[in-house]
Amino acid sequence: MKTNNILLVGAGGTGSMILPAIHTHNVTIADGDTYEEANKTRQPHAVSGENKAELMCKVFNKFKTVSAHPHMLNGTETFKKLDIIISAVDNNEGRAAAYAISNKLGIPLIIAQNQEWNPSAWLYLPMLKGTSKDPFLTYSLDAIQGQSTHVCEGLTPKKSERGQSGLANLAAAGHAVTILHSLGQKKWENYIGECNSLPWPKYKKLKDL
Repeated sequence: MKTNNILLVGAGGTGSMILPAIHTHNVTIADGDTYEEANKTRQPHAVSGENKAELMCKVFNKFKTVSAHPHMLNGTETFKKLDIIISAVDNNEGRAAAYAISNKLGIPLIIAQNQEWNPSAWLYLPMLKGTSKDPFLTYSLDAIQGQSTHVCEGLTPKKSERGQSGLANLAAAGHAVTILHSLGQKKWENYIGECNSLPWPKYKKLKDL
């Protein structure tokens, strides 16, 4: 599967830790938020008042492969030459927008989140929408009502920075990159579909979900 052209949704704690692993690809960073003083505990490059996507573009654009989309996504956007989306936002509104774009373009979506203390990541393939292998159905990642068996706690776009661990961001980013690397497998059934950190790190292939 091609992964040359990536849309990274969210340039906060988790997104900024994913970027070092993917910035040699063609990456578009989408984030309409600005940095605050509290962000500096986990992102030392943060400059208060600066747009996150634009600043991260400056930091990681050594090879001229990173561009900024300094706006929050709503799911109606059109991006050219996308192969995959990585969502690193902390709210279901952003995940829902990424989900909509993934379905519209028919491309994979990796969802990373840190749940403050329980880093996780999932892989969504549009061809598996509505099945037991659809994390948006299983975990209510876009506030889908109905058949969910688990509830994601990331429902609000703003959370206090107090108590958040940079280690949780790093673990979530690592899970996302692990899934990304698994897309080199020949059969989609062997892609890693889910990564969790508690009670200990564990990975599941799509065929095992």
